[in-house]
Amino acid sequence: MTRKYNFKAIVAATTNHGIGNKNALPWRLSKDMEFFKNTTISKTQKPNVVIMGKKTFDSIPKKFRPLADRINIVLTRQNIKDESVIYCNSVNQVFQELEKIDYQDVFVIGGKMIYELFYDYIDTFYLTRIFTEFECDTFLELPEYFKLVEKSELQKQGQVEYEFQVLKKHLL
Repeated sequence: MTRKYNFKAIVAATTNHGIGNKNALPWRLSKDMEFFKNTTISKTQKPNVVIMGKKTFDSIPKKFRPLADRINIVLTRQNIKDESVIYCNSVNQVFQELEKIDYQDVFVIGGKMIYELFYDYIDTFYLTRIFTEFECDTFLELPEYFKLVEKSELQKQGQVEYEFQVLKKHLL
């Protein structure tokens, strides 16, 4: 059985496209973490899959690894054995593993290189747009074919202003 892949992705980024600093999120936004969890956990009997790189996986606090109630796939060049996570060494291997799994949705959750590897398969981006600037050393500029279709009201936590956005792929 061959599936048509319509992945989703979720990311938080500043207005200048900053997504990280020193392999960590530069901000702590409780509503963003709640949004991430509620968006990536399936509401059906079938679990969702989250795909991430090894640095993203390692950046998750140990007590939250692997991400609960989701099938975790980690794309890495390293040869790692861990039954709680599916480790893949190539994009092709990710697709081979997905063929074996009964899942609801697939979410790409980072980092930068992983998002870029899967752009062709992503049709929806859930973006937390952060309007407060932070020091970042990693940036992700989404291709122009992702267009804003929905956004929340402006949110504020401390001095940080942000909103939740949904962008859809629009190809001509």
